[in-house]
Amino acid sequence: MEKLRHVHVRPGVVIPLSSDDSGVENLSNLETLSALFLYLDEEGENLLRRIPNVRRLKIFDLGEQNRVCCNMSRLACLESLAWLGSYSSGSWEHVELSFPMNLKKLSLSGLALPCRKMSLMEQLPNLEVLKLRAQSTEGQKWELMEGGFPKLRVLTLEYVQIVEWTEADPDSDDYFPCLQQLKLRSISKLEMMPSCLGRISTLETIKMNGCGDGVKSLVREIEEAQEYNGNENLKIIIID
Repeated sequence: MEKLRHVHVRPGVVIPLSSDDSGVENLSNLETLSALFLYLDEEGENLLRRIPNVRRLKIFDLGEQNRVCCNMSRLACLESLAWLGSYSSGSWEHVELSFPMNLKKLSLSGLALPCRKMSLMEQLPNLEVLKLRAQSTEGQKWELMEGGFPKLRVLTLEYVQIVEWTEADPDSDDYFPCLQQLKLRSISKLEMMPSCLGRISTLETIKMNGCGDGVKSLVREIEEAQEYNGNENLKIIIID
């Protein structure tokens, strides 16, 4: 067990919080773990300390017990995190949450994180790919913070219920400086999108799959703004 590098278990595995097996206790060489069932509370954090060098991790969050803090920042080597919740696991409103600074890929679903906590992800300096899937967020308004997502290349929104997606300063261009792909799937309630999307020179593709007419109209406005600003190569892909 001490030399174990990569573990893939379907549907997942539970690592006991206390074990007489020294091999289970020592997982410092583990680089990939998919998937891990655990409660992300203080005891769950203690469990994560057993895998300090993990680079790719998939977690099934079993829900709230006495959660007041969820600190993943200790996983300094973590580059890819898929975090799935059960939506009914309780509110995150007053939970102190943190992510590893080295994270490059992040996928969330079923967590119902308040939109105001999106700023935690926006501040990740190395994040390149973000997927917000069904019930990943809770709330109707997501306001982008200025200077956020400095390295994000791919943003995917799937089944999210956001209505107003705006930016703190509509006249600023300090948003998504590296964004190349925006993917929207089954987005029906969205009524506003950030005006900065019409000015991002790196944007190459906007892909819509099963989105409502209102969202399509918003994307067409972005396309027109991109053309006005000199980007005539933006591809709009629509799949109904």
